[in-house]
Amino acid sequence: MPDQIKHGPNKHDNSEDWRSAMFATPDVDLRASPDGSLYLTSRRILSARVRTVVDWLEQWAHDTPAAVFISEAMSSGQRQGLSYAKAWHDSGRLGAGLLAIGLKPGDRLAVFAPNGIRHMRIALGALRAGIIYVPIAAQYAALGGDKEKLASVLEKLKPAAVYCDSFADAPLAARAARLVIEGDAGLAQLFEAADGVDDPDIAWLDPSAPAKLLLTSGSTGQPKPVPYSHAMMTDNLLATLDVWPFVLRRKPVLVDWLPWNHAFGGNNNVHIVLSQGGTLHIDESRGKPERFDLHVQNLRRLQPTFHGAVPSGWAALLPVMEADDEFRQAFFGNLDAMFSAGAAMAPDIFTRLCRNSAAVRGLPVPILTGWGATETGPGATLVHAPNAEPGWIGTPLPGAEIRLSPSGDKFELSVRGPSVMRGYWGASASAAVDEEGFYRTGDAGRLVDPERPELGLRFEGRLAEDFKLENGSWVNASGLRHELLRRADGALHDVVILGADQAYIAALCWVARPIRLDDLFAQHNAEHASPTKRIERFAILSPPPSTSELTPKGELDRNALRKNRPFEIEALFNAKGASMIEVDQGKDLAEHVGAELGVSDWVLVDRELIASFGRTTGDTHWVHMDEERARRETPFGGVIAHGFLVLSLVTGLSTQCFRVKRAERWLNYGLDRVRFPATVAADARVRLRLTLVDIGQQAGGTRLQLGCVIEIEGGTRPAAVCDWLCIVFDGDEK
Repeated sequence: MPDQIKHGPNKHDNSEDWRSAMFATPDVDLRASPDGSLYLTSRRILSARVRTVVDWLEQWAHDTPAAVFISEAMSSGQRQGLSYAKAWHDSGRLGAGLLAIGLKPGDRLAVFAPNGIRHMRIALGALRAGIIYVPIAAQYAALGGDKEKLASVLEKLKPAAVYCDSFADAPLAARAARLVIEGDAGLAQLFEAADGVDDPDIAWLDPSAPAKLLLTSGSTGQPKPVPYSHAMMTDNLLATLDVWPFVLRRKPVLVDWLPWNHAFGGNNNVHIVLSQGGTLHIDESRGKPERFDLHVQNLRRLQPTFHGAVPSGWAALLPVMEADDEFRQAFFGNLDAMFSAGAAMAPDIFTRLCRNSAAVRGLPVPILTGWGATETGPGATLVHAPNAEPGWIGTPLPGAEIRLSPSGDKFELSVRGPSVMRGYWGASASAAVDEEGFYRTGDAGRLVDPERPELGLRFEGRLAEDFKLENGSWVNASGLRHELLRRADGALHDVVILGADQAYIAALCWVARPIRLDDLFAQHNAEHASPTKRIERFAILSPPPSTSELTPKGELDRNALRKNRPFEIEALFNAKGASMIEVDQGKDLAEHVGAELGVSDWVLVDRELIASFGRTTGDTHWVHMDEERARRETPFGGVIAHGFLVLSLVTGLSTQCFRVKRAERWLNYGLDRVRFPATVAADARVRLRLTLVDIGQQAGGTRLQLGCVIEIEGGTRPAAVCDWLCIVFDGDEK
């Protein structure tokens, strides 16, 4: 496949026609029931039916055999592609091979692998053979992954076989299956097993039988397997195309990293491409901040026709768009629509995206969004108009019905329709749907305008996140979270709102880029006098969340945070507050020299944190990673933390000791006199004791010399000592 991917000509012009003709006009029916519930349905009828997902593959293998279905980056920097003809051929051979080695239709094949050509080939082989394809999030299977969730998943699935690119990627999962298929060698063995065996005939596939299982995120408990039939998947995609006819006008091109174990990535994005004979370029940046330059490079070079991201992803792209006209032209010149998911987009981000796209196209490229869940296909509603506002989630897809049931001062959203699951795998349908056949999502929403139901719905967060303060007042935690994320303009990945049975509200913040959180919360509180909306205390998640503290969607797992960080959370509600010093008043600083600024709360250094640090830094020495060997060959009783891991805790723990008001920015200038007097065993707790040793002026700011002592709970010697040098610039510094 050539390095430069060629697309067809841009068929847009700069007239109003290209936007107004992109969408089906919203046409809905709204009815009310005596109990106060509202029922919103689309008057549109699903215009077509396709039996199976692999029917699309067969069609394009015949019509455009050489067209590239999937492309991925190689180590050389070039891209290699999987054509439709090759995908169809390999799906037949691999499907036959799976059957030949003893798998039967209805057996489960668990796939522990990142998005890639090998992953897609084995997935299509399973789908073609009637074997249930189960992509599983990598964080469950990797060393240091969530073993409890993985064990729960495997117990429910009972996979007949496991595929992984490398056994090292999924050692625990591989032991749970009787057959393990590993990488290229494993695929080659399936081809050998298929010799003399006919390809599976897709005419025999039952469109109503389970074809795929996707796991829920598990953010509120253990992950639950959601079964999808071919009919559910094709109906959901065809309903999307009915309201988004712009997708039909040319072959879609996506540059996407969203994992295929995610309903939007694995169903919506893959099937949009597959149904239209388009191309999905796998973005090897995988959404990681440290690979952001690679993400920008891929968008510049591959020029998608449709692109989706969470608001923080769009916020990260904006500075590039505004500073680099060549990138802006390349990105928007070929783009039909933007899609935003995960949270409501801040008005400022929305406005700037519109302004940047209009500079290229004459009119803003539509910013779309929608709503749904793993259990709903994923799409239940979509915006299909060029003039929607942030927070709108659109109208029901053809065939879907949304019920809005009163719940306090909110409405709970429930869904029924052809793409909604009937029940979780291995559980009765009655456990998932109510007597009317609706799946209760636990999400809240309301009509944008009850007098104009065609404008659709507005999302209002999760009902389960709401809580009461100690005075009995309800806090709309999900609403607060979305408001803070909008206000932060992409500077926060996520926020956890806390305060159940407490006197006030506090927040744990996961920072995406530098932001003055003091100012953000001061501005928020200036607009909200009510105790049910004011944020009295906050803290930054430090260290950043581990894989076990994130859902497969990349959002914070609130239950895991409460379990893993009880002391950080407790610190937000204890009587002690962080001391406050002014960087613009030297007299105040001078009075603190030689004084202890504060002592942090204890923080747990567990095996997951140690393993994660080792993988990130490449320091995977057995004394940190191999529990059995460390127990056998060292006096520590098991693995120990890296010295540099312990040292890295200083930054985050220091925020519990003191805070600098009106600090414009901090410069980490370095460390002096670093020593590691004692080792930190896994599952030990440590804390920071901080002293202001000296101050001075440097580079137009105030230099702080901070004496740091990392103490071990129950220990007589510290884990680490150092002098930390910082330069702080006040709010007037330019």
